[in-house]
Amino acid sequence: MEVQSKNLFAYFGYGANKSAEMINAITGEKPKGYSAVLYGYKLCIQSLKDIPPKPRSVLSFWGKGFRSYIIVKENNSKVNGTLWFLSQDGLRHADKK
Repeated sequence: MEVQSKNLFAYFGYGANKSAEMINAITGEKPKGYSAVLYGYKLCIQSLKDIPPKPRSVLSFWGKGFRSYIIVKENNSKVNGTLWFLSQDGLRHADKK
């Protein structure tokens, strides 16, 4: 895939954000992207107990069942995802969500 515009931003989507449907819901755009691998990282699942107290208080409305995907550095690991090319308008749209 060739990307023509200098006004696009590269975003590595993993977990739910590797899906075109999710990126469309977040940005309001039909995303352009391709499969990518991020080497030297692993995919982890984070729960509320893994989050520092101040941000945890903001997320507490999710309840004890809160889970989120995160990536952490780990040699000899990799995370599969999608490298999306997003416009500034798409990023603004995501900020309003």
